[in-house]
Amino acid sequence: MQVFTPSYWRQSAAELKDIRKLVFSALMIAAYVMLSSVFIPLDGTGTLRIMTRFLPQVLIGAVCGPLMGFIAGFAADWLGTVLIPTGAPVFGLFITAAVRGFLYGLFLYRKPIAVSLGATAAQVIARFTVCQFLVNALCHVGLNSLWFTLERTEGIFWPAFLANAVTRTATNLLQWPFQVLLMVALCKALWPSIREYGLGIRPYGEISGDNGREMKHVDDNLS
Repeated sequence: MQVFTPSYWRQSAAELKDIRKLVFSALMIAAYVMLSSVFIPLDGTGTLRIMTRFLPQVLIGAVCGPLMGFIAGFAADWLGTVLIPTGAPVFGLFITAAVRGFLYGLFLYRKPIAVSLGATAAQVIARFTVCQFLVNALCHVGLNSLWFTLERTEGIFWPAFLANAVTRTATNLLQWPFQVLLMVALCKALWPSIREYGLGIRPYGEISGDNGREMKHVDDNLS
C-alpha cells in the first residue's frame, strides 16, 4: 500500500478505531512518559546524550501508522510535561513530538522493518537511517530551533535562529548513528512478538513460503 494512495490513509485512519491498536498506543505513551528523563550519555558529562523516549514513538508509528503517531506523540509529550516537569512548558515541543510520531509512521507503517521478516539488513538500516535523518532535521533542528528562538529571543530573530540551528545540527549529527542502531535493535528484538500478537501488518515485498510470490498487504488477523 503506497503512501500517496487513498487506501493507505483509510487504513491509517481505521487504526484509530482499532481497540488493540489504541491499547498498544496507550502502553507506548506510558513508556514514553517513563522514559522522559532516561538517556544514554555519549560523553563523560552527559551533555551529549541520546534520549530514549523516541523508541516508543518508533513502535507506535510502525504498528499504528502516521495519524495515530501524530496524536499519540502530542499526547505523550503533553503527559510527560505534566507528570514529569523539567521547567516551563514550551507548547511548540508538543508539536515537535506530534510531527516526529507522524514521520515515524510515514516511514515505518506497513513496511518491512525486521531483517527476519521480509527485508535485508541493508534495507532495514537504510530505511531507519533516512527516517531518523529527516526526524532530526525537521523536528530536532528545524522546529525546536524555531520554538526556542521564539521563546527566548527578544532581539532579531534570524541570527538567533541560525545560531540555534547550527548548534542543534552538530549535536544531532553525532546522535544520528546511535539512534539508528537503537531503532534496529528495538525492532529486531520486539517486532516478531508484535507480529505474533497480530499487531504488525504484513508489508509489500514479503515473500510467501508456499510459492515465492510477493504478497499484498494483508492483516495477520491473529487473535
